[in-house]
Amino acid sequence: MQFIANGPEIPNALLQAHEEGRVVFFCGAGISYPADLPGFKELVEQIYDLTGTVLTESERYAFDSGQYDATLDLLERRLPGQRLAVRRALAQALKPKLCRKGATDTPRPSWNSIPSCSISSSFSFSRSVLGASCQS
Repeated sequence: MQFIANGPEIPNALLQAHEEGRVVFFCGAGISYPADLPGFKELVEQIYDLTGTVLTESERYAFDSGQYDATLDLLERRLPGQRLAVRRALAQALKPKLCRKGATDTPRPSWNSIPSCSISSSFSFSRSVLGASCQS
């Protein structure tokens, strides 16, 4: 199966194994940058902005220590609506800009950078898979 034109052919058996929870796809941190998605630190900052709140002392300590997941956990515990409020802000912050140049490219890495496996290129999501529009 191909998710985008000229993208990698992903074996159905691999997709089925993923659906059944027997395999996990790992992508490097840089895969999200062409679509203008934030890094973890910037994501936490955006969530605080979107929820209209500021870091408490304990949240600031976790944030400054690079413990962004702990920072969000602390925020979820103190916000009205807790987890749901943070998850709504998260969904808003993670809207990719798929019309940006390179946002849905599937670059072909060099063979010496690929571990021994049957997949020969990196993955990316297409506009149709994410259902995103081309609006900024």
